[in-house]
Amino acid sequence: MEIKMTQVSNESDFRAALSRQESPIEITSDFSLSSQIQITYDVTVKSVAGSIFTLTRGSSFFSYLIRIAGGVLTLENIVIDGDKTNHPITNETNRSLVFVTGGTFILGDGAVLQNNNAFREGGGVYLSGAVNYTNTMVMNGSAAIVGCHSESNGGGIMFAARHKEDRITVTDDALIQNNSAPNGGGLYLRSYDQNTGIDVEIDGRAKITENTVTGNGGGIYFSGFRNNGPLSSLTITDDVVISKNQALHGGGLYFFSASDGDILQIQPQVSISQNTASQNGGGIMITAAVGQVDFSLEGVDLRNNRGGTGGGLYLLTDTGAEVHIAESTITDNHAVNDISGTGGGIWVQNRAEGSLLTFSLENSTIERNTAALQGGGIALWGGSGGFRFDALNNKVHGNTAQTNGGGLLLSSAGVALLTFEGNTVTQNSADSNGGGLYFANLTDTASSRLEINGDRFQENTAGAEGGGIRLTASFGTVETLLTDCTISANMALSSNGGGIWAGGAGNRLTLQGNTIVTENTAESRNGGGIYFNSTTGTLVLTDQVEITANRTSGRGGGVCAFTGSLHMDGAVEIAYNTSQNYGGGISASEGALVTVESGTIHDNTALGQGGGVWVRGGSVFAMNGGSLYGNHAEIGGGLYNDVESTARITGNAFIGSPGPNTADKYAPGIYNEGMLYVSGNRHLSNGVYLTEQMAAVRIEGPLAPGSIIQLDNSGYVTANSEGIPIVVGVVSPPYTTLTQQDADAFQKPPAGFENWEIRLSDDQSQVLLAPVLHTDYTVTFKGNDGWCCPKACHIPRPLTVTSGTSVTIPRRKPLWCNHRFIGWNTASDGSGIFFQPGGVIDNIREDLTLFAIWKRCWF
Repeated sequence: MEIKMTQVSNESDFRAALSRQESPIEITSDFSLSSQIQITYDVTVKSVAGSIFTLTRGSSFFSYLIRIAGGVLTLENIVIDGDKTNHPITNETNRSLVFVTGGTFILGDGAVLQNNNAFREGGGVYLSGAVNYTNTMVMNGSAAIVGCHSESNGGGIMFAARHKEDRITVTDDALIQNNSAPNGGGLYLRSYDQNTGIDVEIDGRAKITENTVTGNGGGIYFSGFRNNGPLSSLTITDDVVISKNQALHGGGLYFFSASDGDILQIQPQVSISQNTASQNGGGIMITAAVGQVDFSLEGVDLRNNRGGTGGGLYLLTDTGAEVHIAESTITDNHAVNDISGTGGGIWVQNRAEGSLLTFSLENSTIERNTAALQGGGIALWGGSGGFRFDALNNKVHGNTAQTNGGGLLLSSAGVALLTFEGNTVTQNSADSNGGGLYFANLTDTASSRLEINGDRFQENTAGAEGGGIRLTASFGTVETLLTDCTISANMALSSNGGGIWAGGAGNRLTLQGNTIVTENTAESRNGGGIYFNSTTGTLVLTDQVEITANRTSGRGGGVCAFTGSLHMDGAVEIAYNTSQNYGGGISASEGALVTVESGTIHDNTALGQGGGVWVRGGSVFAMNGGSLYGNHAEIGGGLYNDVESTARITGNAFIGSPGPNTADKYAPGIYNEGMLYVSGNRHLSNGVYLTEQMAAVRIEGPLAPGSIIQLDNSGYVTANSEGIPIVVGVVSPPYTTLTQQDADAFQKPPAGFENWEIRLSDDQSQVLLAPVLHTDYTVTFKGNDGWCCPKACHIPRPLTVTSGTSVTIPRRKPLWCNHRFIGWNTASDGSGIFFQPGGVIDNIREDLTLFAIWKRCWF
């Protein structure tokens, strides 16, 4: 059936065609409209094929140009112009180009609304809803609304929903550009009825660009009914572009969550870029003051937006939120306010006391975002209502913050669980603390747990503390587990913790699995690999953890424990670390407790003291197992134990084995100015340097046979002309009495002690290095042949032996009638130690009597 076309070339013909309810109507020339056009039926108005003509608002007409009431108006390939020149902004009678009060408006392919000023809502279109009718608008094809302005809300479109079936759709190649208003520069979408939720979809290749507001929502403003109306949703999907819009809040999009569960979905291929907010949310601002929001960003490019706070995304909630970001790129966004410029890429805060914030981030890139203050990439405040954060397989790269949290800044005021898996956090920087990651509790009741699995923190920089990671438990408790992670090539420029800084009373940090902390630097202070400062907290190193090739200009090339506890077991390796000051491998100070159950501390270097371990300030180093070897320092190559500090070497601990520790000046093995406790099987052949009598080795349990404690020459351990004994060992509880076996473990210094010996004090409470008391001792042989005759014969004469040397028993056996010689014994009844003719007795240090032992023979 052939469709009859009505062609018009002027206003009167156009009105006549409308009065006859003809459709379609083709416009064949430009003309102006001097009064309102009423649409009450279904009609299509378009330019004649091959042309695009313009209908212009008459210079003396200011009200709504087209009103739809009960019909469907479709515009195609036609321009509706509001003639701003003759309708200035200041004229309070200016109204929208299209006014919908019960009907449908389709702005179709090639149709343009442009150049209009409206003093009331809707610079281009105003859909004024009511409970007794429905409004619908569709923008499709290459439809456009450009250059329109509202002195109220909705520079391009004002959608005021009051009926549950009110709808608006923007799709295809629709363009909303260069419009302006106080709020909602491109679109203002809101429910005004407590029974009406709104569901809006923007899809296709629609562009919302270069719109401007003085308030909220440069591109889009969205809100359901305030004070808990029905659920509302906004879905933006496909290849939609929201760009170059400007606002006070929400440069690209402002979303107000008015009811619990309101939904904002921005889905694959959407681009939100180059938007600006002078205050919050350069790209997106979400406010959830009334209802909890459900927000998802999937496959979205959020790029090059600029805001005072939250350069890319800003979300503030008083009711909790569910946030899901996946497969998205958040890059080159900037938070620029000098006072509040936090969250270059993303800013989220939950102020709810009883509602949970859940935030998941998956397979996304957070890159090159900047913050004038904190959180270059992401800043999240979990609040007291509970915080769950999950990050999986993300790239956080090249973000910067002027204070804390170059890559990520996360905090909680309540119970929080944060999990990280397979993320890379690289080349981020913070002028203050936490180059890669900064986490802090904010209240005394906060209890947070971070599980970081298989993540890589690399080449991040902090101006002060925590080049890679900073974990703060100044309030509450923070428990962090790093499993199979790599912390490498991070740097702290002016303070502590090149790789990791962990502090606060309630901090527990565990490194486990195959975690590696390597090539990190504390440029000016302490803790090249790890700095741990927690008065009641614990740092645990276990499994196959490696702390290697880190360096510091201060203390603790590998680890600096400044108060708190450090526990090391498994096959942990602390190696090849360097300190330009103290503690190449480990520095323990200010009352820290370091316990080594197993593992190795080797080949570390300190240009000052303590190549392997440096202990000071009342700290305790308890080595129950493992090996300390191959380390080097100017003084105290293996271990430097300072005054008032404690070192305890027990169990299967080895110092100087399999390779010796070395020192440029003295004390290659152990330098002891504090309290050094030993027991068990000790092999301290690498040397022990004692500074004074109070530093003498404290023996708190028996020393096993074969133990070696090699004494070094020192200012204290020096032979004196007066022959005054030097106390080198003392008994210590629970041990009560020393034995000769304990004394035998001590070896004289290698030089300067000829005619001196190691011996026990008379009360067996001390091991002494003293001049030899008697040069010679006598070995006497007794026949042990009773009182009658005949007597035994061939009994050797007494032998004189130099102290500490050995003697060979004469080979000739004694004889006694009717008796057979059994051997020589230290007891007359044979209950002592047996020796045979030709045998050797070593290390004689006292007179010795040997008795012949006989067995009677009967013939």
